[in-house]
Amino acid sequence: MLTLTLVLSIVSGALLAFMGYRSFKLSMAVAGFVIGAVLGSYIYSFAWESLPVIGTDKSLWLYIFMVVAGAILALVSFRLYKAALFYVSALATAYVLMKYFLIIMAGGISVSAFIKFVMTGSRADSQGNMVGEIMIGDKGTVSELVGDMYDKIPGSTEIQKMMVVLGIALVVGAIVGFVVCLIQKPAIIVVTSVLGATLLSQGVCQFLESLDNVDFSADTVIKGLAVGPENIAVSTILFIVLLVIAIPVQLKTTRDID
Repeated sequence: MLTLTLVLSIVSGALLAFMGYRSFKLSMAVAGFVIGAVLGSYIYSFAWESLPVIGTDKSLWLYIFMVVAGAILALVSFRLYKAALFYVSALATAYVLMKYFLIIMAGGISVSAFIKFVMTGSRADSQGNMVGEIMIGDKGTVSELVGDMYDKIPGSTEIQKMMVVLGIALVVGAIVGFVVCLIQKPAIIVVTSVLGATLLSQGVCQFLESLDNVDFSADTVIKGLAVGPENIAVSTILFIVLLVIAIPVQLKTTRDID
């Protein structure tokens, strides 16, 4: 399963990990594009049923939504880079926390799958597919894994449990975003390295797993966003290795920049 989303993940991850501070404005724009593209895929999840067919299916609409939303947020992040530093740092921190929480508690479903499942419930997510019915390896479906996770979280309703998970991640993210804005250079290097290593490790692993099946359809992209890398251990080890390399590289290459 090879899609443009993997190329985006690898390229943007490499830029953020190794040039996050040196190319600060560009990094904020790239991070904004990634966030916007993900938001665009969420919007597509709600709108696809009412969209007209282009060619043989509606796959092109997914890319239109992702590119347009990504471009808008990239432009905003480039122009308002100081404000972008806060929300990029906050969302990046929340994303990383959610990613590894879901690896531990929900069999490795992606953050995107969890949020889409929460947002859409039983609604069809893409052409004939529901997020909750997507299989995560041999561990079960997204809905089954989320249900198992909810059983381990305090709260009397699913809404309360969802708010606990998302709330903690967002609060911690906001605190980190505030700290990054205060400390500036070292914090920016760490945050961009973490976000870049996350995107790069995830993208590389999925790229290698999908070399035998090149597919750009909307269904494939949605499933790819839901499943994440199949080998979580390899992805995590690669993340750590990239992070250990990226931070010293950024520190060394930005000595001449205040």
